[in-house]
Amino acid sequence: MKQTYPSDLSQYATAADVIKHAIERSRYRSASAVNCETLSLYFGVGKFVSENSRTGFWGTKALASISVLLQRELPGLRGFSESALKRMRSFYEEWQSILIRPTVLGEITQSLNNSSNDEILPTVLDEIKVDEHLLYNLILQPVGISFSWDDFIKISFSHHIEIITRTKDVTERLFYIHCAAQALHLKIS
Repeated sequence: MKQTYPSDLSQYATAADVIKHAIERSRYRSASAVNCETLSLYFGVGKFVSENSRTGFWGTKALASISVLLQRELPGLRGFSESALKRMRSFYEEWQSILIRPTVLGEITQSLNNSSNDEILPTVLDEIKVDEHLLYNLILQPVGISFSWDDFIKISFSHHIEIITRTKDVTERLFYIHCAAQALHLKIS
């Protein structure tokens, strides 16, 4: 049987283009959601590691031991090596003053558990958020510069770590975060 095609294939090309852009936008939204979850997890783990290794009682080999135990408990787990745990701690320590949690329930539980000088427990983070007024006061700019909170969650953890290690202050970090987010946006547009 002979297949027939419409005389104007441009309709199909237009339809394919519309669908392609819908797929790309969906992938981008999915990646942003994953980034937000990942950043939230790494911020929470970083807080836990920071509080236990800086002010708690963990020794110098604690992170290496924890990494080995995680690998043993969760075979195939990636991204939780000793150096990765240190990067999570750095991420938390660099942003702790402006990233906030939506609930204090974990903090209350943590305070109750700390009354007996036990180790500091992790706080569950549903979603990290930014204290925009504190952030803009910190960088001495009005709330409304081109940087947005969406920029922060659009880029990957590895981009954040790269920016943290190569910049000197918050204003410079936000500039590069904004540039990286804009580059991603242009890529999918």
